[in-house]
Amino acid sequence: MAARGHVQDPNDRRLRPIYDKLLKKHKDLHCAKVLKAIGLQRTGKQDEAFILAQEVATLEPTDDNSLQALTILYREMHRPELVTKLYEAAVKKVPLSEEYHSHLFMAYARVGEYKKMQQAGMALYKIVPKNPYYFWSVMSLVMQRRMKNCPKPCFLPLAERMVEKMVKEEKIEAEAEVQLYFMILERLGKCVEALEKAYQ
Repeated sequence: MAARGHVQDPNDRRLRPIYDKLLKKHKDLHCAKVLKAIGLQRTGKQDEAFILAQEVATLEPTDDNSLQALTILYREMHRPELVTKLYEAAVKKVPLSEEYHSHLFMAYARVGEYKKMQQAGMALYKIVPKNPYYFWSVMSLVMQRRMKNCPKPCFLPLAERMVEKMVKEEKIEAEAEVQLYFMILERLGKCVEALEKAYQ
């Protein structure tokens, strides 16, 4: 399949003078640089696009526009691992940002970094104690079973304890959380216990 970068997009051609004009007036405007890089990428100039993007990325931007534009560019370049680096830097600079922690979790998910997903989920839950974030972390533990050299039970007992804590504290809020609990019990070979809990 032909890469999109080799196709001249009329919109990119029309917008390029705007990027250039912005950069002449504001040489340090990060978002304009990244938009220009996207234009270069889409006209087949991948190397130039990457160099320009990295000029911005190394400055570790924290503005939404630059981060979102870089994310789009890296996806088009098929470099999702670079998105994780972007948001790792962003959460260090803005440690209480729910949005940036969420983006970091999703970036880890796209590259299969299950352990880092689990850590990111718990970090997010500590900042914003919402059930979905807690269970993102639990689900990440379950997914770590896919890792190489992982014993069969692996992280499932920890996932079970984490859910049981929420059950005891009466913090279960959604059907999906209950379903995840039953799935963990089944994978641990506790089918009878799962059935008993289902009828309690």
